Amino acid sequence: MADACSIAEFNVNKSVVRTNAFLTLGTVLIFLFTPMKWIILILTVDFFLRSFVKGKYSPIRTASIVINKVLEIKPEMVNAGPTVFAAKIGFVSCLLMSFVYVFGFIVLGYIAGGIIMICAALEAFFGYCVGCKLYSLTMNPFNSPG
Repeated sequence: MADACSIAEFNVNKSVVRTNAFLTLGTVLIFLFTPMKWIILILTVDFFLRSFVKGKYSPIRTASIVINKVLEIKPEMVNAGPTVFAAKIGFVSCLLMSFVYVFGFIVLGYIAGGIIMICAALEAFFGYCVGCKLYSLTMNPFNSPG
């Protein structure tokens, strides 16, 4: 397999990914507009699990699967490569948001949270994955044959 292969070895359900984004949006809203600042740590760990453990233990992914089953949303399988890349960007963003907030750079924390909210809202409501677009711009040039 190439160093930056655009095709992952597994697929993900696009409906679950969009539900993940909706729940992520809600979590960031809680962080930004309530005193429950610790919730960003849960989201950071969740993004880590979705990025590096295929989401196996992710509480947001688990909740999304349940929601999709209850609502009887038809699965739409897509390659996981771009969505895992997007989750890694989410992980780094949440980690940054946590650090800047903890160290008193509250405005930077809110800016990072706003960026995550915009990306999550685009995915949740329109199926537009900013991280996936970044993936195709940054990773695919390395995969061109020859």
